[in-house]
Amino acid sequence: MERLKRVTPVPPSLAMSFGGASSLYRRAMVHQCRIGQAVAFLAGDEPLALAMLDTRRNRRAELAIRFRPAARQHMRALIREAQLTLPAFVQARILVFARISPRNLRGQRMARIAGFRPGGFSDPAIWLWKGPGHERNLWRRGCEATGRTGAARPAGGE
Repeated sequence: MERLKRVTPVPPSLAMSFGGASSLYRRAMVHQCRIGQAVAFLAGDEPLALAMLDTRRNRRAELAIRFRPAARQHMRALIREAQLTLPAFVQARILVFARISPRNLRGQRMARIAGFRPGGFSDPAIWLWKGPGHERNLWRRGCEATGRTGAARPAGGE
């Protein structure tokens, strides 16, 4: 599997590629990359994911991620990037959170594997980063659901 390439700062043309056909989303991607911290992940020249961190709040940072369809086969490497990057925010005493729709089961699963947990607030869409937890069990459960045998191990050999 090809190593992921990080691109930061994210050029507007690359940010727009994550907006799809909607001009509103394309403008939003460019705006978010300009006002916050952003990093794009590529496999070769293929854009996979755009991670944007809004740090305008005091001691809080909101993480938003947009994926391209090609990211599906690189999801483990993308999750590992999150697991390696987010602890620095905890060390700096910054709370990282994300908004994940209760209907987005794939997004919830990926967030849980990366270390996010439901925040327990009145808004069920708010998830807090707590650090990697029981990734191995979640990967195994995913394999069993698809009928594959053997437990897939997360990157990093935990």
